[in-house]
Formats: sequence, structure tokens, C-alpha cells
Amino acid sequence: MKKLLGIFALSILIQGCNTYDYSAYVDAQTRLSRDGIIRDSAHIQALIELAKSPDPAVRAMAIMQLERLHERGKVVIQPPK
Repeated sequence: MKKLLGIFALSILIQGCNTYDYSAYVDAQTRLSRDGIIRDSAHIQALIELAKSPDPAVRAMAIMQLERLHERGKVVIQPPK
């Protein structure tokens, strides 16, 4: 009987550690998306300014970096179960 009560108490404690707050998940995903857009916009603006350089090597590097931007993956949080 004590073993059964111990298992029951342990399962309650473990359940208390999990969060099923979907609104927190949506809020975190929204903030990640917004921050990624702001970061990418600043990066693109800086590369565009470099692409206007009179130095052909600088222009070439800026164009190569602009082409690589789409290869970067997005950060995604797994939804709560």
C-alpha cells in the first residue's frame, strides 16, 4: 500500500513539473518570429550597403552573403503535448 501511495505521489509531482500552457507557447513562438524578422532585416540592410561599395571584392562578398541568407534554418519551439 505504501509503495502504491509513493508511486501515486511521485506521478503527481512529475505532472506538476510539466507545463501545458499553450498561450505561453504561442507567445514564445511569436517573439522568436518577430526577433528573427528584425535580425534578418538589419542583416539585409547592412549587406545592401556593402553591395553598394566601389570595391568589387566587397560587393562580391555581400552578394554571396545575401544568397546564403535563405539557407539559414528557423528556430522552432515544439508545442506542448
